[in-house]
Amino acid sequence: MASSLRASPQGLKTVDQARIRKSWDRQSPAWADAAKASVATLKRFWQKKYIQAQFFIDICAAVGLDWQEIVDSLESEDWGEAPEVSAFYGRTEELSKLQQWIIKDRCRVVELQGMGGIGKTALAVRSVEQIKDEFEYFIWRSLRHAPSVSDTIASLLFFFHQEQDNQASLSRLVDCLRKHRCLVVLDDLDVILDSAAEGYEGYRELIKRLGEERDLPSCLVLTSQQKPKEIVLLEGDKLPVRSLLLSGLGAAADKILSEANLIYEPKQGQELIQMYRGNPLALKIVSKTIKDLFGGNVAEFLRYNTIVLGDIFTEILDLQFQRLSELEQKVMYVLTICQQPIALEQLRENISSTVSTSEIIEALDSLSRRSLIETTREQSKVLYTLQPVVMKYVRRAYSQGL
Repeated sequence: MASSLRASPQGLKTVDQARIRKSWDRQSPAWADAAKASVATLKRFWQKKYIQAQFFIDICAAVGLDWQEIVDSLESEDWGEAPEVSAFYGRTEELSKLQQWIIKDRCRVVELQGMGGIGKTALAVRSVEQIKDEFEYFIWRSLRHAPSVSDTIASLLFFFHQEQDNQASLSRLVDCLRKHRCLVVLDDLDVILDSAAEGYEGYRELIKRLGEERDLPSCLVLTSQQKPKEIVLLEGDKLPVRSLLLSGLGAAADKILSEANLIYEPKQGQELIQMYRGNPLALKIVSKTIKDLFGGNVAEFLRYNTIVLGDIFTEILDLQFQRLSELEQKVMYVLTICQQPIALEQLRENISSTVSTSEIIEALDSLSRRSLIETTREQSKVLYTLQPVVMKYVRRAYSQGL
């Protein structure tokens, strides 16, 4: 049994007859209570969408039916804990590029990278919705609870074999991915990167093995705020391992402001979007603040020339900041104090003389891979700075002694 199940068309007809005998509506709270599920889960059940296996079993049992007679036995996809993306903005170019890489170029490993809140998971969901029919099987697994690589591999093999595999191993998984054209998404790789080094080693081997496997018809998609070293070593424009760095939404972000019913002139909307670099989550948070405290008037908010982070976005940046080395944190602090974009020479002057230039360059490279710094050009020089929202966070973090 897979971790997620959905009903077959005939199964839904059988359930419909059974629930009528119970005098229950299709979204009856009494039915939801009997199945220890939510009304929303019942709704997904009737929409023939995948729901957690135990909920599926209990929904059927509540009307006196054997779930095995109701389930769609032709399982070819398992959405796991993938979120439902009802609102999606822009990203047409990114979706086209992913389709090119995964379907036409047959990439084996693709990473979606970007800072927290930028929309990596939403893009992965929308992309999968568009291309999953090109694969025999599709499986989504979330790593937010930091499962061991052995548990993840066992879960994937469980989907294929529909029974516990007592010999679950990376080699057996690769065999399945070689025999069948599969699309596998591992969401929130950051949680694994942030866990104990030994816990990540197995995932390092998984990424490396799939990236190097010859003639593999399957594709592994990863979402992460930072780029794993294995991707750095294996990726290339013409190679089967690639990464896509997500930037802000740009003009498409205006839809977030309009859906929040904010009051603004085009120029004011552009200023707000640029201030938050088109980050969808950050814009949703500040839109609510403007709506609640400024009557939805963007001009009134901009008059105070300030940045609002919100608890959710602060927590995301907390996680990223805690992962940084002492030198990386120092670089971010210097960039915050300087406020304006600065060159490597100026950065070097503001950091301890015991730190070599090569170490500073390595720190800048790491911060760039984590999407935490911005680069600009001034004549022949490259200048470094932070996004306004990140600068506000660093200033606050250091004032609190973090």
